[in-house]
Amino acid sequence: HEAAAAALEGFEEAECRQVPQKARAACPVLGPVAAIEDRTDGVRITFAAGAAVDAIVAQMRCHLAFARARGFAEAGDCPLYMRGVAIAPTSDGHAIDVTSSDGAVAREIQVRSRLTSTPAREP
Repeated sequence: HEAAAAALEGFEEAECRQVPQKARAACPVLGPVAAIEDRTDGVRITFAAGAAVDAIVAQMRCHLAFARARGFAEAGDCPLYMRGVAIAPTSDGHAIDVTSSDGAVAREIQVRSRLTSTPAREP
């Protein structure tokens, strides 16, 4: 158990290098979101032009690592804080796929991701 705990803590530290300890527990607000598209395995979140998608991916992965390291306790409604979630940027760099191979988790991602997103504003 100690080795597993150490591995999870190391995973969190690797994923959260740029995120202060206090900020790791808060569910990130996904913005500026241009669209959320349902997929059979979760969602694709497309961001407005100019959004720092790489930084958003890093923050999302940090929050997921934080949750994993704590056994997903006190996860709330954050779509990142569920077992079986995967986060990956799309090949074009304008969107992020939040997915799960578990159908129930995928459906929950669809619901929760819309609760934590802010729409992009028109220029």
